[in-house]
Amino acid sequence: MAFELLPGDECVMKGDFRHEGAIIFQRDQIVQIRDISPDPQRPGFKYVVYSPALNALVRLPGTVLIRIACPNCRTRLTAIGGDCVNCGWEDPESEQAKSQQSVADFRKKMWNRHNRYGGGGDFYGGY
Repeated sequence: MAFELLPGDECVMKGDFRHEGAIIFQRDQIVQIRDISPDPQRPGFKYVVYSPALNALVRLPGTVLIRIACPNCRTRLTAIGGDCVNCGWEDPESEQAKSQQSVADFRKKMWNRHNRYGGGGDFYGGY
């Protein structure tokens, strides 16, 4: 999910987004947050963007959006979900992803080491 986006933030769509069966946004399409206004029936749908396909404003959930511009200086990020090289802003999503990858790498390393030396028993300590 996108960490709090603000009006004016540019994002890219994670995938195709459908409304009443029709694709109204395509994967990798760039959108700009116009407003933040939660839908009373679906509070997660709070990011208001313009849909050229509908020629109307629609609400999207943060889970379908990836930030592509720095919220501080509005510079395009060099990598989707990356940190800003211009002002030094660090994307909390990329930091979280790096942390999760680090834990996954450690677990894989321990699992491989466990199997290399005979394994046996429960990987997490019990026999």
